[in-house]
Amino acid sequence: MKQDHLISIKEAAQLLAVSTKTLRRWDQQGKIKSIRTAGGHRRFNVSELLGTQNSSKLTIVYARISKNQSSEHLTDQVTRLQQFCQENNWNCQVIRDIGGGINENNPGLMRLIKLICSKQVQRLVITHQDRFRVIGSDLIFTLCQIFNTQVIIINSTDESQIEEELNEEFNEIVSLFKARLYGSRNAKNAKLLTDLQEISRKLR
Repeated sequence: MKQDHLISIKEAAQLLAVSTKTLRRWDQQGKIKSIRTAGGHRRFNVSELLGTQNSSKLTIVYARISKNQSSEHLTDQVTRLQQFCQENNWNCQVIRDIGGGINENNPGLMRLIKLICSKQVQRLVITHQDRFRVIGSDLIFTLCQIFNTQVIIINSTDESQIEEELNEEFNEIVSLFKARLYGSRNAKNAKLLTDLQEISRKLR
């Protein structure tokens, strides 16, 4: 589709994923501009619509620390992310989380996923790839790709930190299995739990 191409209100609504009623209201409020044909029908410029679409989307910075880190680490992370956005003239919203995402409730991560899936996020800025936990990062990045959200990682990843995060996640998995399999008389489950606990012990 050409950027300077004029399209109908139905096509414009599909492009912006809104209803034609919403487009008419925006047109009346002056939020977007339309051109009237000789027959009185609205036509919209694609480049202007895309500009409107991008300007209404969010820049989200996501900061997370593990349970073992202090609140100062979280504050420092948020400060670095906000400074990066300021340098690029982006207004940003901050989402914070503490802890992992395996057997803990992370309201920030859930909010982020909802915003991405509702096509409200233009760009996502994080300090390191492992802010989503190593096990869950593929899911977030796949969602960003599907919903056209740009991902910006401002620092390289510390390999030792990744190893520490993986160990922490694995221990959480073991604890989760232990809680769910406790009291089970199934020999295979008992053997699996024993093996996992042995691996966890070696990782410490």
